[in-house]
Amino acid sequence: MIVKSMSRKQASFGQLIGYIDREPIPDAYRIRHNLFGRDPQHVREEFEANASLLSSRKNGVALYHEILSITRARGLSDEQQ
Repeated sequence: MIVKSMSRKQASFGQLIGYIDREPIPDAYRIRHNLFGRDPQHVREEFEANASLLSSRKNGVALYHEILSITRARGLSDEQQ
């Protein structure tokens, strides 16, 4: 497994959600905890509303994007993986 943490200076939630949803996957494998909306537009609006409550800082980090990359094991079904 590879873990990568990336920071973003701009609150580009729409671009990030588009990157995450670039490949169609079944809803059973989507992890979207603590969100009211399910479609990308509502999720983006939730993040933007939350970000508007933060005070801006010069050259500050707007968000972190954590990536978990798991290698598919041979001989396992999708459910077992």
